[in-house]
Amino acid sequence: MTLLFPTALTLNEIKGATAPFQFVFFYTSERLRNILDAAGENFELEMENMNDESMFIMACATILQGVYKYPVQLNIPMIFEIPEKDGNLKYYRSPFNADLLEMTATENAIDITQEIYWELMDNYDNLEVWKKYFPKDSYQIRGVGLVNLLDISVDQSLNNLTANLLEGKSDSIIKVTENIKSLINFKDLRVSFVGMEKHTFQSMKKHYSETILMDGLD
Repeated sequence: MTLLFPTALTLNEIKGATAPFQFVFFYTSERLRNILDAAGENFELEMENMNDESMFIMACATILQGVYKYPVQLNIPMIFEIPEKDGNLKYYRSPFNADLLEMTATENAIDITQEIYWELMDNYDNLEVWKKYFPKDSYQIRGVGLVNLLDISVDQSLNNLTANLLEGKSDSIIKVTENIKSLINFKDLRVSFVGMEKHTFQSMKKHYSETILMDGLD
């Protein structure tokens, strides 16, 4: 594995090797191993922005490109959420890498014609359409999946913060508080919210938020 994991970069690269479309590493750089060890013994790596259905579609799209040479957009980033020892969450992004995969059609495979290809592209999020043309055991995928993680904690925390502010649900203040703690990497931070109405500061206690600077207000 030294061709893929240079010894000189093992403390710099956040990189791991897995079976295709799985995220149980059989080989990692030392830096990734340290990150996973800090996350805890029972931690399991999962993608923040994908589920089993979207992963199935991604695998099928990879077959379209690798076996049938159809153009498919595969640069959807995979986002992972990994806790640190102190409980703060870190976010990492990895591009999809299928360079070391070998895909072979079995006797169960359905030949993907140009017409079927366009039907799949028009129904990219429709799992049933993809299952129709990619039945069980229709392809074998062998090789090594490479996950090369990039720390995007600041960007992701800002995105989450914005989304929770705009969401406006009953637990949004709690979520925003956690987002701010994650953003500045300080778990024990006390966060206070102050409302403003007609140029006057208002206590936010009625919105289930502690107001540190206005504790005397009802």
